[in-house]
Amino acid sequence: MASVKYNVSRLYVGIDKRVAAFLARHPAVRTVFFNGTKAWVLWARHVAPALPTGLEPGLATLPSTSPVNAALTFADKLAAWQAVRDAAGDG
Repeated sequence: MASVKYNVSRLYVGIDKRVAAFLARHPAVRTVFFNGTKAWVLWARHVAPALPTGLEPGLATLPSTSPVNAALTFADKLAAWQAVRDAAGDG
């Protein structure tokens, strides 16, 4: 089990620099959307602390699309996720 945790942890090494570089190259990115709370938690832990001032996009946490998330109906999830389409200007 330790090796699995180690391998997953390695995914986050340098993610802060890669995301900061991506946002610097793509200044039109205004909002980062998260597929569930866990995704936002990982952002807050691994990316947000390292972002330079001026590169902080807006953040929006959407309901997880996982079928395990049965608290919302598909229609409710779809309605919440329309925010992504609207932000892209395709609405």
